[in-house]
Amino acid sequence: MEKKSRLAIRKAMNLFFVLFLGIGSLLAGSVALFYRAELNTFLSEMKMQERYALDHQIDSIREKFDTIVGDILFLSRQNELMDYLASDDDQGEEAIQAEYISMSRAKRFYDQIRYVDANGKERVRVDLKHGMPEARSEEELQNKFSRYYFTDTMVLGENDIFVSPLDLNVENGEVEHPLKPVIRFGTPVFDSTGLKRGIVLLNYLAADLLDSLKAKQTKSQRSIMLLNTQGYWLLHPEKEKEWGFMFNDRADISFAVTYPEEWQRIRKRNSGQIQTKNGLFTFFTLYPLKEGLRSSSGSGDPYKPSMKNLESTEYYWVLISQIPSGVMRSHTRSVLTRLFGVGAVLFLVISYGAWQLALAITKRRIYQAQLVELALYDPLTGLPNRKLFFDRLEEGIAHT
Repeated sequence: MEKKSRLAIRKAMNLFFVLFLGIGSLLAGSVALFYRAELNTFLSEMKMQERYALDHQIDSIREKFDTIVGDILFLSRQNELMDYLASDDDQGEEAIQAEYISMSRAKRFYDQIRYVDANGKERVRVDLKHGMPEARSEEELQNKFSRYYFTDTMVLGENDIFVSPLDLNVENGEVEHPLKPVIRFGTPVFDSTGLKRGIVLLNYLAADLLDSLKAKQTKSQRSIMLLNTQGYWLLHPEKEKEWGFMFNDRADISFAVTYPEEWQRIRKRNSGQIQTKNGLFTFFTLYPLKEGLRSSSGSGDPYKPSMKNLESTEYYWVLISQIPSGVMRSHTRSVLTRLFGVGAVLFLVISYGAWQLALAITKRRIYQAQLVELALYDPLTGLPNRKLFFDRLEEGIAHT
């Protein structure tokens, strides 16, 4: 009896391994498909979210530019300025100043609002100090004749608008601290006779724009970056990496240097998504200049002229959202951990089930063999009985 039991277990083990390998292979294949589907779904959803986030930011930037263009065109034609140009009365400057103060108080994102005459002399200037507009006295007004944004604006025609590169504000030849990112909008001013008399300048506090971009990255695992045409960071999660083109000791700190492969691929397309060892990069090249808007390359040196004028297609920023590769790996580990836990449970269940099934099938086969043996052989002598004899006889006759 013990010998038969061992035989039954041995046969059951053989069948168990066959069942286990078959069912295990199906399970492993199912788990692999689920793992791949889960990662693909995660990546697709992440890509969609990143595209949506950038689209929203781009629309916001364009709306902001439209607002500023409307403001500067209004100021270039304001009645107080036209009256002042017609009379050259000092009291006219006070009326212009009152208008500038009113706009500065209402908008709160113009660092400076200025009227500069054709000789580069500031005639009216209102600064935003600690959130409140403040008019500059005659002694505080400066000459901007050698600044690139003055010369680049003065050559424009009526209703044309100059938009400077996004850079840092410079006062008295030095970069202002704390750092103040600005975009200067300028347009020529013509009197009633059509004579060009100077320019109106708006220094837009670009922190208004950059802070709105930063707010998006604090709510997610993404890093929002804004680059200029040379691949320098205008916005980066680490402030010390920003504005490399404005400081000699940061000249080699840029996206183009840190991520050369990604930068080359991004420059070939206006928008898209690329995935590298450094993570998922979603990018969009934004051309904010519309018809009638002009720009130049600007100058890192406050008193050097622009190197060249820029067409609308040459003035652009690259808005980038980066999901670090660590985020991807973290999700992969999370999925693998869940699958390992579920797989371990299924392994135990399948192992137990396969063993019980193999044992039951083996026992059934043994019982069937025992029934056949009892039917055809004498239980005492083990010799074939009459039934087996007649069965063999019938088979012999049938084959003759």
